[in-house]
Amino acid sequence: TLNMDEKILEEMGFSPNEAKVYLTLLRTGSVPISDIAKNSNVHRSNVYDILERLMAKGLVTSIVKENKKFYDATNPNNLFDILREREAKLSKAIPEMIAVFENRKEKQEVYHFKGREGIKMVLRDINRYKTYDAFGISSNLAKVVPYYFPQWIRERLRKNLFARMIKTKGDLLVTPEIVGLSGYRKLFHVKEVGREHFTAAATFIYENKVAIILENIHSPLAIVIENDEIADGYRKQFNVMWQIADEEDINIYREAYKVKE
Repeated sequence: TLNMDEKILEEMGFSPNEAKVYLTLLRTGSVPISDIAKNSNVHRSNVYDILERLMAKGLVTSIVKENKKFYDATNPNNLFDILREREAKLSKAIPEMIAVFENRKEKQEVYHFKGREGIKMVLRDINRYKTYDAFGISSNLAKVVPYYFPQWIRERLRKNLFARMIKTKGDLLVTPEIVGLSGYRKLFHVKEVGREHFTAAATFIYENKVAIILENIHSPLAIVIENDEIADGYRKQFNVMWQIADEEDINIYREAYKVKE
């Protein structure tokens, strides 16, 4: 829908009015400014500046017909050029930014993340490492980031990443539905503990980091601690729980999701 397209363009850095004008031109084709203002609900006095900015980005062209200027949108594939250009600029800047970050005298060891976007940032960081151990895992994480979660799982499968997890008995994870039982087995070794041990906070231990994610659908948050000794302590706790936890019976997924190997 156009509303969804507006949101996507705004996430790319368009102002709300720029998004409206560009999408209006996609829909109407070559029209004069008066029609753009009327169809986009953007005041005519603002449309001039917006068109100039969109033309500078290569997203709008103009032509004079019968002494009147008409404007039209260019192919939306040009949006990819904008992204590629930004990515190229960012790639050049990143090494220097990393050098500044790593040379700081005092490094922050505790990071706070809020909301769905914050949780996605933590999950992306987890996927930078080969493996993790986690306890307190539940199906709620997939509900917190419902659109991103399948991408995250498929990225793990593509990169051949592995994890050990301890979850609550009876809680059905959605991963087998996404990648099938064979994919699930490649990705995870899962054990279970009784429901009396359920917690809304999931703890991920990876490399020298511990991520504690509150899997609250309405107000998710995460804390990441970067410290060798703390990560080692949590990993030892995990190993104790791992020894006493029960193996998960994956046959429950065959019946619940009708998934195949």
